[in-house]
Amino acid sequence: MKRKMLLRLAALPFIAAMGAVPAVSGCDIVSSAACPDFNASANFGANLDIDADVKTFMQAAGNFQVLGEAMVQEVGDACAKIAVAAGGDKSLWDGKTGSEYVKAACTEADAKLAAALDGVTIVFTIEGGQCKVSLQATAECNASCDVSGKCTPGQLQAKCEPGKLAGKCEAECKGSCSADAGSIQCTGSCDAQCTGTCAGNCNGRCDGAASSGPCGGMCEGQCDTECTGTCSGRCTYTDPSVVCSGTCHGDCTVDYKAPYCEGEFQPPECDIDAECQANCEASATAQAECTPPTMGYALTSPNGTDLTALAQVLEETVPVFVVNTIDRGQGLVAAADALVTSGDKIAGKADLAVDAAACAGAAALAAADAALNIKVSVQFSLSVSATATGQASAK
Repeated sequence: MKRKMLLRLAALPFIAAMGAVPAVSGCDIVSSAACPDFNASANFGANLDIDADVKTFMQAAGNFQVLGEAMVQEVGDACAKIAVAAGGDKSLWDGKTGSEYVKAACTEADAKLAAALDGVTIVFTIEGGQCKVSLQATAECNASCDVSGKCTPGQLQAKCEPGKLAGKCEAECKGSCSADAGSIQCTGSCDAQCTGTCAGNCNGRCDGAASSGPCGGMCEGQCDTECTGTCSGRCTYTDPSVVCSGTCHGDCTVDYKAPYCEGEFQPPECDIDAECQANCEASATAQAECTPPTMGYALTSPNGTDLTALAQVLEETVPVFVVNTIDRGQGLVAAADALVTSGDKIAGKADLAVDAAACAGAAALAAADAALNIKVSVQFSLSVSATATGQASAK
């Protein structure tokens, strides 16, 4: 369940795994001077007639550049809001941009939030939120690689690791089902609000009264075992095969409609250039469509201080951190590292034409800059969210 995953954020090995990435100054200026087509308006060289590896690497590096810039802005803004709400000094991050903005705003947010929540009872709920990686986009990119006639269109189709496919299932869903809106019928474990009977402890309300233990009546809240009723998030069924009215996660007894991958891609079943394939997977990862979860916060101060305003800010901002740790998180950091390594190999190829070599170099600079932005965003998302959920002591 996502709530349990959030409570274990401090155990995730993000910070330890984050090797130093050198900052790249003036990356956009260097990139556009060396390779005028390496920009978003030109779709990062999509129409260039150059080496396939370079072309797919440009696409991946460009997509990571866009994502990295968006992440540092979103995480920096979220931290700035928390810092201000907790009494922080805005001058510490004024005028800073990119990863430096994140470092300054989030360091202040973490410190001030820890002080504001000292001794405070923190109760939060979390519902929904997910990232979708397009199978179609990956397949189309694979087809642009140099396959030397060894691959059929069917073999180039992107395949997701077993049990990680999701989408609309118009038959029996084997796995779990999540609500697209509202609630779904559930007999199983519910990772959000259960409304119905709860076989274990009900954290919320039982027959209208506050509850944190066994409930013999109607539970409205988090159920730590089997929920029988409706679930506002994802239900992992006790019966392994049922009809899912929302999004099915796992296996469907017929072909999915609008499928997407929640795990890692498997290599195509044919001989495809390894660097090109890795670039295609990285590009798809960077373009994943992510929806943040919905959170609720209740903060109770031991001295009666009204913390309603701070709770509202946390409800708005912590979902940004959840997307960057649980939903994107370590897989994205690994993809960014792999992209930097791929860029070094491609830029060092001896047989590249002059224009391809220039574009490979420009994309390599952008990939390194994007990796820095992504790592800093994930690192501080982890740190501040741990403080916001009362897990700072485990960091």
